[in-house]
Amino acid sequence: SHKTTHTSMDQSFTVLVSINDSGVPLNYVSASNQCLILFVDTIDKKITSIEIPNNLYIPNVAYESYPDALYNVSYNGIDNLLYSLESMFGFEFDYFVKTSSTTIFNAVDIMQGITIPVQICEENICEFTNENYDLYSIKDYYQNTKDIQSILKGIFDKRNQLVTGKLI
Repeated sequence: SHKTTHTSMDQSFTVLVSINDSGVPLNYVSASNQCLILFVDTIDKKITSIEIPNNLYIPNVAYESYPDALYNVSYNGIDNLLYSLESMFGFEFDYFVKTSSTTIFNAVDIMQGITIPVQICEENICEFTNENYDLYSIKDYYQNTKDIQSILKGIFDKRNQLVTGKLI
């Protein structure tokens, strides 16, 4: 199991998020449909996320760092996925989370919806507008876009509004 020496929440930290949409229970070994790296800045209260394509070839440490698609690397377990990505990026993740899109949708439902900025384009003119999503519309949004980053940002933003009492 991966161990970290990171204990203080007054400094920045990294989180590897592995998302599985296969319906397989999270405690079973299964492929990651999506992986995100979250860079959490607790001082400025910002989260930056990078999505790692599941067809990206990375060194699979289970097979002597032989290049393998991220999707396949995750079949060797979450620890292998974690160590393989750390080998590729050259830094250790402070935390990792294995979750499913269903769990993320449930968070949206518990929060009674979230807001996501959506780009609307008409005749080569594009602008962003904030759209509200509930449990059912967020599933449609995800099915059509696979944009888990915006959904997670919407969840974090809503959480911050709830914690600070600035819910508008």
